[in-house]
Amino acid sequence: MKPGDWLVVVLAALLIGALYAHFWTPGAPAAYALIHAGDDAARQVALDEHRHLHVEGPLGTSQVEVRDGRARFTASPCNDRFCVHYGWLDHAGEVIACVPNRVVVQLVGPERDFDAINF
Repeated sequence: MKPGDWLVVVLAALLIGALYAHFWTPGAPAAYALIHAGDDAARQVALDEHRHLHVEGPLGTSQVEVRDGRARFTASPCNDRFCVHYGWLDHAGEVIACVPNRVVVQLVGPERDFDAINF
């Protein structure tokens, strides 16, 4: 490789690092969680206290843990349990769903972060 090639590689690496730092930094902390179960109205839950919630869905009971400003699924009646394996949500705008059981946990805060599919 020639010196000009190295310069292009270094500049591209710096640009990628700067774009990563600008666009993919974590968002604001969440203030509360909205828990949707089936067609029922969303339930608002504060994130500042330690709680274990049992949320009924069409397949059975999903369990959601809220602690230290974050939330996660701890159990679910669905087969693959992707929602349980996802882990903790802690930033405003994050959402996790147990699609087969129709249970959704959405964190809400003062600022909403957007992902690549939002307009």
